[in-house]
Amino acid sequence: MRQFEIDIDDKPFIDGREGRHFRAVFTTRMAYTDKLAFLDLAIYNLSRDTDVRQGSKVLLRAGYDDDIDVIFQGTITTVLKERQGPDIITRLLCRSGANDVRKSVRDAVGKNGTVLECIKKCAQVLGPGGTPLPVRIDESQFADCPVLVRGYVLEGNAVDALDKLASQFDFGYVIAGDALHVDRRNKAIKGTAQEVSLFTGMIGVPEAEGDVGLVFVNVTTKLKPRIGIGSNIDLKSEYATYSTGNYYIVPPENGGKLSGRYKVIEISHQGDSWGNRWQTAMRVQKT
Repeated sequence: MRQFEIDIDDKPFIDGREGRHFRAVFTTRMAYTDKLAFLDLAIYNLSRDTDVRQGSKVLLRAGYDDDIDVIFQGTITTVLKERQGPDIITRLLCRSGANDVRKSVRDAVGKNGTVLECIKKCAQVLGPGGTPLPVRIDESQFADCPVLVRGYVLEGNAVDALDKLASQFDFGYVIAGDALHVDRRNKAIKGTAQEVSLFTGMIGVPEAEGDVGLVFVNVTTKLKPRIGIGSNIDLKSEYATYSTGNYYIVPPENGGKLSGRYKVIEISHQGDSWGNRWQTAMRVQKT
């Protein structure tokens, strides 16, 4: 059975037992291109006395009775009151990261330092109140990066410093779930992979996109709370649809067969506790 839970400011707001009595509609979005994660959460018919404030911390868990996990953690940036027919809707627009992610960094990496050291130093100031932010990274992705022979100075805005490093060393990052997730675009990520197939809840067939030397796939499955940004999936599908624009120029790899190992580069958990939608949509890259 479906289940969701909401915590606000580290206190239960709607727990799993109460959740069945409330209608909640949510869409999360996490992508390396966005730098932050986002949540649009609508809760129906809360009492007039319920006080939800801008700036509060929010945590959303969703899944099933035997498989529930955190799918978003962040801050409420906007609280809206809406009406649809007889329903009063409290709509929360939220994002990940601290209230102010424009933190300053003033540090340096010594001679023969590494880009990994630079990334971790930037993360030291990106948490709430300028506290350290955990870094989720597969360090083996950076094994071929040259050392910084003359060292590297980090001074100014930490996000700008990360953007500069990302451009130089070809990686993407996103602050999601109160951690800094980092991924080099054309590198595999170590770790186990969850199977995604018709037998594990895949909805429809995957859609392939072509790029020069790369394969990207859009795939939707029943809600999978334990798949997140940077996760690996083992896609198994005999059929697919194709976005054919680039295929006039460059034929697809493996004759268009899509089964294989992929890493998640964009993910959106989508749900309606009283409706049909309870799914996870992903854009994944073949590794």
